Amino acid sequence: MERKKCEECGGKIIKRQVDFSLYGISLGSFPAEVCSNCGEEVFDEQTSGKIDKIAKEKGLWGLD
Repeated sequence: MERKKCEECGGKIIKRQVDFSLYGISLGSFPAEVCSNCGEEVFDEQTSGKIDKIAKEKGLWGLD
């Protein structure tokens, strides 16, 4: 389901590429739905899986 409004503030959702870092280490640029008002970034399930895989490959998974 495509989001039209941000659940946090009601702002408009736009799709764009965002850089994702974990512990200061860049994992790459990924597609996300971003609120034009508050900046909240939401990744779909497939993208979240890719991010998790890269974090595991770099040894960053589960460090918190």
